[in-house]
Amino acid sequence: MINDRFTVLATAVAGTAAVAAYALPLKMNILVAVLAAVAAGLMFEEADRQFKRFKLRQTAEARLDEELEPREGRPPDEPGGPRP
Repeated sequence: MINDRFTVLATAVAGTAAVAAYALPLKMNILVAVLAAVAAGLMFEEADRQFKRFKLRQTAEARLDEELEPREGRPPDEPGGPRP
């Protein structure tokens, strides 16, 4: 059931929220814990998705820069070599 790091983090947030909201009436602390866990899980996943996009963009830009800069020591007709 707990199979990735986001689930572990959401579980930790749920436990913390349940303890912090223990004084609420009608066992509302459980509702608060569930809502906090869902919100935290969604935020963690979105942050990971944004980080992966950022890393992919950096990698693509680095490859593009590498392809565009002239290579010294290669003949002009070789791919990636300087152009006249």
